[in-house]
Amino acid sequence: MEKHLVVKNRSRAGLRGELRWEVRDTITGRLVHSSRAKNLVVNDGLQLMRDMVAGDVHKAPTEIWLGTNSAAATATDTVGTMTGTYTKIITARAQTTFGISFQVFIGSTEANGVTYNEAGLVTTRNGSNTLFARIKLLPIVKTSSVTVTLTWTITMGAA
Repeated sequence: MEKHLVVKNRSRAGLRGELRWEVRDTITGRLVHSSRAKNLVVNDGLQLMRDMVAGDVHKAPTEIWLGTNSAAATATDTVGTMTGTYTKIITARAQTTFGISFQVFIGSTEANGVTYNEAGLVTTRNGSNTLFARIKLLPIVKTSSVTVTLTWTITMGAA
């Protein structure tokens, strides 16, 4: 009778994300508000990661969206979950040892007159938008007297 060795791998890969935001006074440059929070990589985001690992490199996040929906993030959220959205193309990317960060800057003349309660990391490709991750924000009241910098970091590692 043959004996078979069974090896159980208890390691699990995981994705973690964090969004940091800074609100600055446009005249003085003084920091008015800053915060950070962990985000949820939604089901569509996990499928995008699967596709990227399989070789589809055209699915990386391209935009950060801000919206007015104040509901907590859930795994089943999609771009349709976000409301009153303002879209900003990612202008800076930086790779770290086990992750990547994406950054946008929203100037004094952009996205004014709205209180933003949510943010989404979105992949836009061929006219189609897919939500990668979503977070409920401490409200950001955007006026012409402030600028906002958002830095979204996704880290990969053992869960």
